[in-house]
Amino acid sequence: MIFDAYGSYRPMFTMDKVEIDLEAIFVGNDMRIKDIVFMRRLNGGTVYTTSLRVPIKWVIEVNAGFCSQKKIKVGDLAIL
Repeated sequence: MIFDAYGSYRPMFTMDKVEIDLEAIFVGNDMRIKDIVFMRRLNGGTVYTTSLRVPIKWVIEVNAGFCSQKKIKVGDLAIL
């Protein structure tokens, strides 16, 4: 799932009623991956991330382990 951050800002990203662990890939206006955050399913099905230190434009949500499996890392170019 891809979320448009509608501009470049530092969001707090949360998801509710999630049944599986996820990863959030944060992409800047330059289409470079700025951060990858593991989002663990918590009691009640809510997952959380911490606020970023860099502005982002997009958030791409994938299953946990996807980035390591595909060798995706911070600094890579994202093609949406």
